[in-house]
Amino acid sequence: MRANWVEVRNFGRLQSYRAEFGTGGLVAFIGANGVGKSTLALAMKFALTGTINTEGNKDENICQLAPTTEPSWVKFCFTHGGATAEITRYLRPSRPAEMIISDGSPHREEITQDRRVTARVEELLGVDQRIIDDIVMADQGAIFGFLAQTAAKRAEAFAKIFGTDVAEKIWKSIGEHVASIRLWPHVNLDGIRDSLQTCRTQLAAVQQNLGDDSSAAVQQRLAALNERYRQATLREQTRARLVQVSEQRAPLQSQLATAQTTETEYRNNVELLETTIKRGEAGVTDAHVLLRSQS
Repeated sequence: MRANWVEVRNFGRLQSYRAEFGTGGLVAFIGANGVGKSTLALAMKFALTGTINTEGNKDENICQLAPTTEPSWVKFCFTHGGATAEITRYLRPSRPAEMIISDGSPHREEITQDRRVTARVEELLGVDQRIIDDIVMADQGAIFGFLAQTAAKRAEAFAKIFGTDVAEKIWKSIGEHVASIRLWPHVNLDGIRDSLQTCRTQLAAVQQNLGDDSSAAVQQRLAALNERYRQATLREQTRARLVQVSEQRAPLQSQLATAQTTETEYRNNVELLETTIKRGEAGVTDAHVLLRSQS
């Protein structure tokens, strides 16, 4: 997901503000304490999920400086998977959320109502609200909170983000199939085939010399050998299928390893971004000190 812009009206400490994010690179909010960095991040999260993780109700996030006659809303535009979505959610007056999705064609998809908009966002991004809250739009101070989760929860979240959950399903399916295969001892198919041919030859000779009625015993033996041959053939086919399934496990293991590597790279990028933000805030503080000393 790439954020394009966010606009707020009487939301939090901001009365009217619009931020454009450009077309590439990382997006960072840098500024002194209290200027509204967290408010913008909260507005983007509110637009995506319709929830605000603060104490009290949503109305308490309306700017206290705004007259009661003025509206309060959030608009957020982002691009993901070739589609551009614009979401509007209202605090005042109480109105249903709105979402417009376009992919460059004349057709536009329009969705209304809070729950339908939230469901469409989850469908478009391919993740649920919990992942949006914990990873995609983590609150200030909780950016590394997902790392405290269990390994299974982290693996589940990253599988959904990077699209490897399908590989996990295939892996489990293969494991269940392998566990269900019954391995039979090796059998000598050539020996059974030779015995079968011998019986056929003997049966033909008996039928020729004594007639069909006297060949019942040979026919029974032939039927038994036919059944043995059928079962042996089935076992060999099962053995070959097991070998094929085992060969398919290697690329899936490679995909899972790639996903784990991606998780490490993501964690490093987040740490780099936090370091950059801290350096930026330190620079702002030094600039304030320098301005005070010059005045």
